[in-house]
Amino acid sequence: MKPSRRAGNIGVLLASYAPLQVLLPGRPRRVGLINMAYNLPLVVAPPAAGVVLVLMNSYPALFALVGVVTVMAAVTVSHVRSVT
Repeated sequence: MKPSRRAGNIGVLLASYAPLQVLLPGRPRRVGLINMAYNLPLVVAPPAAGVVLVLMNSYPALFALVGVVTVMAAVTVSHVRSVT
């Protein structure tokens, strides 16, 4: 990755955390939870995809699983009434 592109990605990440620091002052726990919610799928998805590909040997099965997980996430998020 080129250094200029890496700096741009870091800038976008920092720009997204800056409003959180203003909106959630004194609540670092929530920022940590948001960080985990963002990074956990990035860590879990590649090994899970590898397992699905090894067991089923099929990209359509992987894409079907991704679709099911996406629908489950949408249903879960739709049950959130408010963020306080």
